[in-house]
Amino acid sequence: MVASYFFEIDDYPLSIDPFISTDFNFKIISDFLYYRLKDEINCKIVNLDKNIIEIRLFDYFLERNIYSENFVKCFHRHIHEKTPYFKYLIFIEKVVVVSQDAFRLYTRTSLDFFKEVFQSHFIIPVTFLGKPIKKGEFIKNQDGFKIISEDKTYNFLVNKSCENTIGFLKEGNLDLTAFSHPNELLLTDCSNNSYLFDRYKLESVRGSLVYYLKFFNQQFGEYFEEIRKLLHEEIKNNPFLIPVSDFLGSESKNRIIKTPNKRSSVLGTVKIGYSNYFPNKKIAVALQKVLLKRYAVSSVIVEFDNLQLLIENMNNVDIVLSITFPVIDNLNILLLDILPDVSSELQKQILKDFQLGNFTKIASYTSFTRSMLPIFCSQYYYFKKLERRIEVSSFGEIIIDDD
Repeated sequence: MVASYFFEIDDYPLSIDPFISTDFNFKIISDFLYYRLKDEINCKIVNLDKNIIEIRLFDYFLERNIYSENFVKCFHRHIHEKTPYFKYLIFIEKVVVVSQDAFRLYTRTSLDFFKEVFQSHFIIPVTFLGKPIKKGEFIKNQDGFKIISEDKTYNFLVNKSCENTIGFLKEGNLDLTAFSHPNELLLTDCSNNSYLFDRYKLESVRGSLVYYLKFFNQQFGEYFEEIRKLLHEEIKNNPFLIPVSDFLGSESKNRIIKTPNKRSSVLGTVKIGYSNYFPNKKIAVALQKVLLKRYAVSSVIVEFDNLQLLIENMNNVDIVLSITFPVIDNLNILLLDILPDVSSELQKQILKDFQLGNFTKIASYTSFTRSMLPIFCSQYYYFKKLERRIEVSSFGEIIIDDD
């Protein structure tokens, strides 16, 4: 019998191509679409030496005619085509086939989270021609999309309306609400509907989404730390937003900030752009207040219906509220994402400390970059059906243990 699951998600992935797509919704669904390495479950990842790692495939892959060469070709494609994920593989010197069920990676350095890189959603088996080998079939429908695999069907209901979510819960069909889409009604209206708790359980976990501001006007640079502090004061005790002081998600502490004596020299009206996902508007409005009250800078808010439209119109705004996330299950990987926005000297220092594992030291000088200011980290809240053994990881993986 084919098992069916019903999940809510706030939007479609921008793409389902693992060599192109870098958005969070793709990461959420990728495990249902493609095969990936899982240490001690479908493979064994062994450190033969500090710079040599061997991956031995279990019968799970061999029975599906997936061999070491299929994974090696994936690494080669990322490296040769310099895909968006290439930067996470820059420490790899070469990848070679050892046997039908084993391959080795030779690295330029030793990092603690190499295992997490190799088990990430963008390392998948591909055919001889480099085409991804699918685990499930992606089918769009009227309400969203579904992914059909060997013995399971995963139905994804695309919805951004908080009110509609409550309606879906009342109908009792959902197995899991959209965890990455903050929904205040889950914490207010639902608490007054005790009958929901006969079928659902409210769960919470710290997320890995990092909200940051991207400034295209360099004149704001000297005010970054003060702007962040004022934003944290403007948005207090929000259950979905954790104030942070750097890209590694360090929680913000009440510390004295050096504030410039002069006010901003920015002239004219500033445009603040964001995509229409909660709580982006709340953050944009708070920023608008801060700019006006503290710096006498007027601004207008420009809302884009989805992430794709925001990306296409980046050049038409002065400040963008955006989100980043670690593509592997380790926040430290975000350091590679900010490298292009720091000086060449700091790039060398970050890479040096990155290789040495000095992440506490790195955090101290990644409080902000030339144009990016991290401000909040996410906190996920979601309802899951009591009869289902489902949970959500901090890094956005839906874990199902119903077997």
